[in-house]
Amino acid sequence: MPVKTINQDIIHSIAKLAKGDGSRVHVISRGAKWIIKREGGSRALGIYTTQGKAVSAAQSYIQKGKYRAAVVHNVEGGVDRTII
Repeated sequence: MPVKTINQDIIHSIAKLAKGDGSRVHVISRGAKWIIKREGGSRALGIYTTQGKAVSAAQSYIQKGKYRAAVVHNVEGGVDRTII
């Protein structure tokens, strides 16, 4: 495979990951609640009273094969960790 093609494949893969392909969910704080949203989605998949409950639900989605990873955000909105 030519070097140019490999570089284009790498660039395409990185761009796709940066944009989001819907294969990850995000655990996000919304007021006093925690929600799970599909990456790129506009609606919540679930609403929970604690971050722990939302993380457990996100892990369940991953174990069932519905999503490949969960990005857990802190209260301020920054990324706390990623669960694979």
